[in-house]
Amino acid sequence: MFPWNRTSQEIQALRTQVRALRAVAEELAARAGVSQSELERMLATATPGITDEVEDHLRAGRRISAIKAYRESTGAGLKEAKDAVEDYERQQLGRS
Repeated sequence: MFPWNRTSQEIQALRTQVRALRAVAEELAARAGVSQSELERMLATATPGITDEVEDHLRAGRRISAIKAYRESTGAGLKEAKDAVEDYERQQLGRS
């Protein structure tokens, strides 16, 4: 099997999982009385990997500790974690 074929299959499997998870989220939102527009807003602003611990570090001005906590919770590499934490910091906390 060619590597790109495997990658294509993996992408398709991930898309299937995302669709299934979205259906679960929609069902849970409906049961909780959350409107479709509110659910869409929550999904659009979701920041995977930004845990309470990461937020606490950022609010205390400890960016390096926040990046470390992000890496521990997600398994991300240093650059990916740094970029994600800094993006979150800019978007949600209004810092640069």
